[in-house]
Amino acid sequence: MKKVISVVLAVLMISAICVPVFAAASPTDITTETSGTATVKVDESSLDAAEWYVVQIPADKDIAWGTESVDMNYKVACQLAEGKKLTVTVTGSDANTMKDENGGEDTIAYTPTGFDAKDFDAATGVGESATEVTSWVDADPAVKLTIPAANWEGIAVSVYKTTLTYNVALGTV
Repeated sequence: MKKVISVVLAVLMISAICVPVFAAASPTDITTETSGTATVKVDESSLDAAEWYVVQIPADKDIAWGTESVDMNYKVACQLAEGKKLTVTVTGSDANTMKDENGGEDTIAYTPTGFDAKDFDAATGVGESATEVTSWVDADPAVKLTIPAANWEGIAVSVYKTTLTYNVALGTV
């Protein structure tokens, strides 16, 4: 019985030695005076995980009566694949006016700045991922609502409001 076990173990050890090594490529041995090359490239299967973007929009904002300029700018940070771009546009509800929240007839007209589509390409801002941004790029021109002083006059004192929608789209250049 001992002889049978020793033969079986010997066969198993020999077969374990014969297992081929699985590697991406074999190394090149240079045995004469010459040169060799090695190509280093980013693994294509890792590209999708490396691409990210984040657009930071302002929170709801209360402004004081008579305010003539309201900053509603957004910030962007991204690292996109070659040939892609991030497009951000801002749209306002109510045709560039703030309406009386209590249903009154008065409105406050504002002039929007920075509402047009703005493209951000390959690398904007700095970060490791959408959750680890270390610096941002502000939209230029900045998103701003300008309300002339005259627009605050001759209307009922009330709460006026509007809604801004920040549209973010990922596309190709």
